[in-house]
Amino acid sequence: MGVQEVQACLDSAHQRCSESGLRLTQKREQILRLMLEAEAPLSPYEVVDLYNAQAEQNMPPNSAYRILDFLAEANLVHKLNSANKYIACSHIACSHPHSASQFLICSQCKTVKEVMMEPKLLKEIQKNVSSAGFKMRHPSVELECLCGECSES
Repeated sequence: MGVQEVQACLDSAHQRCSESGLRLTQKREQILRLMLEAEAPLSPYEVVDLYNAQAEQNMPPNSAYRILDFLAEANLVHKLNSANKYIACSHIACSHPHSASQFLICSQCKTVKEVMMEPKLLKEIQKNVSSAGFKMRHPSVELECLCGECSES
């Protein structure tokens, strides 16, 4: 992601947080910036390593976990449960509402692409969940795939 795109996402994140009564503190912004600049999902320990490599003061892992949880609750990053890693939301700077996310995860190179789930599909999934006597907590879906590059090799 380019410098201008990162800044647009950060500006949007500040606006979203302000509208929701949340604070995007300096450390939270720095972690979000790391996530936006990352080329792959990051574990909390990878976030700590990246942060500590460029910050004046070291951040303990428990702080990274808390910040990542905050960013996830604010819908600025997503947790990939299958990998226990986090990825920046690819729709932070969008002003229109979004459906649930599908994460296409390449099982070879670990590249992740976020795509929006069609509302019709989400309703069908919610219906199936409800029929089974469950309540959906997080409607995102993680799909193990092969990216175009890996499927060609």
